[in-house]
Amino acid sequence: MKIFKDPDLKEEIKAINFGKVKVGQSKEVTVWLLNDSKGILTNLAFEFSSPLPPSEKIEVVKAPVTIQPGKAEPLTLRWRPSAKFEQALEIGIRVTGEIVYVAKRKIEVEEEVKK
Repeated sequence: MKIFKDPDLKEEIKAINFGKVKVGQSKEVTVWLLNDSKGILTNLAFEFSSPLPPSEKIEVVKAPVTIQPGKAEPLTLRWRPSAKFEQALEIGIRVTGEIVYVAKRKIEVEEEVKK
């Protein structure tokens, strides 16, 4: 899986940057998750690594449950800092889930043509 900053999938990122957000306000950031495998990614879950204390939370606003092979889906996150955390925020993300491979079969059918 690859993570992109833009829906055109031109700017790949390794971390999600919220920047500085004023206390009492919130900021939403949307990134695009690209399934670069040949299988269907499903039952997706998200874990974040950040310098945030336990009292601070990253909220998942909108997230895909399944991503088809070669497709990208948006992930929207929200952060509302408290007075205890007045600095810019950049977080890492770990995506876990299951991968399902679907076998394609070619079926040949013979038909008898009656006159």
